[in-house]
Amino acid sequence: ILVDHAGCAVPYDLPPIITHQVPELNLHDTLVCQGVTVPVMLGNDKYLWEPSQFLSCDTCADVNIVPQTTISYKITATNQFGCQTVKSMTVHSDSLPVLVPPSEVKVCKNSSINLFVGEAHSISWSPATYLNNAAIFHHVCTPLQSTQYTATAANSLGCSVQTKIMVDVINKIKLNNIIDTAICSADPFTINTVLTVSPDADIKYTWTPPSLGIPTDVANPLISGLDRTTNIQVIASSGTCVPDTSAFTVTVISLPDMESSESVTTTPYAEVPLYASSHQELSYEWSSNDSLSCRNCRRTNLYPSQSQLVYVTGTNSAGCKTTDSINVNVLKCDPNAIFLPNIFTPNNDGLNDRFMIRSKVLANLSYFRIFDQWGQLVFETK
Repeated sequence: ILVDHAGCAVPYDLPPIITHQVPELNLHDTLVCQGVTVPVMLGNDKYLWEPSQFLSCDTCADVNIVPQTTISYKITATNQFGCQTVKSMTVHSDSLPVLVPPSEVKVCKNSSINLFVGEAHSISWSPATYLNNAAIFHHVCTPLQSTQYTATAANSLGCSVQTKIMVDVINKIKLNNIIDTAICSADPFTINTVLTVSPDADIKYTWTPPSLGIPTDVANPLISGLDRTTNIQVIASSGTCVPDTSAFTVTVISLPDMESSESVTTTPYAEVPLYASSHQELSYEWSSNDSLSCRNCRRTNLYPSQSQLVYVTGTNSAGCKTTDSINVNVLKCDPNAIFLPNIFTPNNDGLNDRFMIRSKVLANLSYFRIFDQWGQLVFETK
């Protein structure tokens, strides 16, 4: 009704107001096992699922959800009139147990071993033979014969996974045959012990002779310092299994005997002869800080620029080595290191009868001449 200032009234028709119902979304949270399909059927409106993860379709009315983890969705429904309804839905996913079993377990007959495949809400074992309890996670198995077990593990919703474990029963431990070996005296060597058949339990190794000092938990010991040929034996044992024994001989080859030059005092770059010798047939190898006339000869010459140790290694036909060192002391050319007396008494009394140069650093002599007071040459030698 429109009324003016004078009070005159006129009716005025307004357009009708039409209301439409908003879409209905019949959704509810759910709890399922990981990977189980959750079907959702909505209606004839238009739909949008956010996020689109684990969905068969994110714009469809009929959707299959295959959750791998717990996830929450926001669903928007729009009808033909543009009316919208927004609702959320959470799918709780209970993960399946993760089993990490050994594929095979070896045990001595009548010995016990713990079987474990992983954590779960519940677990059962089949068959229950030789088990102390078929419905616990850690149980003791004392088998009389080889048996394959199936473990069924379930989560809180009862969804389960299975795995198999083969328990092999063995009667005897088997060692490899350790072959005889030869070493140079005192050289280190490793004993390669291999169990071809053994349980998964701890293995005890008993070594003889006891003087080797090898602990019982060491299978492949490193031995050094052996100076004589020795017969070695090892016994491998565990639980109720029959032990096995392996024996072998270590032949010790003596190191070659060798002698070399005495220490030398010389001047820089002077030729210094060096040698090495042995009663055996050896090959030689020299090493030094300066040049050598030959590095694989029995005799060689060194031309030293500095004081140093020269090393020579002799190797026999068996490959055993002996190394010796020679101290080469190099003194600088100092005139004060050479002494020449100004008088001598050749009267054969044993005191100062010889006239000569005295020096520890003189490497060679070019000539030695004596003149009288008138300058006449009275003696010369080279």
